Amino acid sequence: MSLSFSRSLIIAVVLLGIGIGVALVFVMQRIDENRLDSFYVVADSLIDRSSSLNSYVYFVNVETYDTSKMARVADQIAASRVLQSESSATAPSDLLVLFYTAADTSSLTSDEVEDLAYTNRSQVNPQQSLFAVRNGFQLRARFPQNSRTPVTDVELVPSTFFRPRAGVRAADLRSY
Repeated sequence: MSLSFSRSLIIAVVLLGIGIGVALVFVMQRIDENRLDSFYVVADSLIDRSSSLNSYVYFVNVETYDTSKMARVADQIAASRVLQSESSATAPSDLLVLFYTAADTSSLTSDEVEDLAYTNRSQVNPQQSLFAVRNGFQLRARFPQNSRTPVTDVELVPSTFFRPRAGVRAADLRSY
């Protein structure tokens, strides 16, 4: 009787240990999936504040186009950089977050250079100052004065855009 009881106890302890181990692996995996600090880097930003509107543009380099993580990144940027700002209390705020991967960044084509020469005549040499991101994503939101809730629908949509090259700041290109 004692031998069968000890076997049952050993089997129960082993099964309990396996269950706890699986649970710990699951929890650690979920914690790692929810971690954003290694997923993105804010490469550049452009902030324009006026008495009638505050505009925030962020160029965010991400590891992959994981839309759920990108939405959480945009929420984190909005909470920590836009809504915490003192100027969000004085005027509505527009937030534009442009997501790209390093592999999706390339030089401008001759057609893009021509288009920029027509639309931005003061841009002397866009091939020296801009990269094209043809398969990126953008998220746009507008927050009313003193509000943490956007008044517009917030969508993460595919987008083609230009971003500054390394060593060039978006603020330097603002007049273009």
